[in-house]
Amino acid sequence: MLKLIFALIAVAVAVPAGGLLAGVDRRLTARLQSRQGPPLLQPYYDVRKLFEKERASVNSVESVYVGAALLFALFRALSNVYTGIDLLVALNLPSTVYNMFPYIISLVVLVFVSKKSRAPKAEGIPYDKGQR
Repeated sequence: MLKLIFALIAVAVAVPAGGLLAGVDRRLTARLQSRQGPPLLQPYYDVRKLFEKERASVNSVESVYVGAALLFALFRALSNVYTGIDLLVALNLPSTVYNMFPYIISLVVLVFVSKKSRAPKAEGIPYDKGQR
């Protein structure tokens, strides 16, 4: 459990530090090119501006795809580092089960999301170019 707490603290420190390092890099690169460069906190300003932008999605399914990709990535990462989490090691599951988790979760999500899906209107009707 202590390893999990340290991992969460590391993530909480790494994200702001990464933005700050990117700002230092931009500033240093500009100085080497004899320019003033952007402010040190420019990466944070960029992220804020990104989240304030209007959503430009074609349809509502895009958010489902993004959520599914993030869920898959989370469980894929979990399958790679489960040995460092004492709670998961205590379950005594084989490593192949943890490697299957992302795919199993994806199938479960697909089952629940696909309840509202419909077949195409033209299913079973042969294509006739003259009717279009």
